[in-house]
Amino acid sequence: MHSAVANRLGEDKRVRVGAEPAAAAAQIGVGGGVGGRGAYYVDQPDVAGLVDELHAKDDPFGPVLLIMLPNNVPQDFRPRSGQPVRPAAALVDLLGSPDSRSHEQAHRLLSDAAHRAATLELK
Repeated sequence: MHSAVANRLGEDKRVRVGAEPAAAAAQIGVGGGVGGRGAYYVDQPDVAGLVDELHAKDDPFGPVLLIMLPNNVPQDFRPRSGQPVRPAAALVDLLGSPDSRSHEQAHRLLSDAAHRAATLELK
């Protein structure tokens, strides 16, 4: 991804950064990223405008992955505008990484968290 596009998306208040940068912001060192792709979350009403501004074309193998947050996602579950997504969402993004280190570490961290949550429920 061209650094100007990454900077522009990172500074846009309609965008929430996901994947590796969000994991790093949560101090989770997962490593290799999502195959060089930037993952960005955008509210459904803002997607068309952002795509137009970026002159973006649909490319499933492109350097930018826009993830639309549907209108029916409750406000309590939405990341704040301009902020990284929550660590669990960043790790789920990384499950799709072609980088085996990122994928495996994300899988391990999510599995550990699920196990701890299950253990807490049993007490």
